[in-house]
Amino acid sequence: MLTGTVLRCPGDDITVLGDVREESLEKIWLKSENYKRAGTFNCGCLPKEGKSIPKNLFADVMLNLKKQLKN
Repeated sequence: MLTGTVLRCPGDDITVLGDVREESLEKIWLKSENYKRAGTFNCGCLPKEGKSIPKNLFADVMLNLKKQLKN
């Protein structure tokens, strides 16, 4: 059933960002955390971490990247 509810992402069925019946999709997008993260590296995916993505994968990748950049 279509409800108009806008979720953070397909993997997160809990975080509701808005309702397209009440405000435009553009307004919902512009105030979202995902929009604020645009252009950043390795934002992570909390709903998938420990499920379809190994726990601490994002932190481990960043740690390894920082180590490589120091060399």
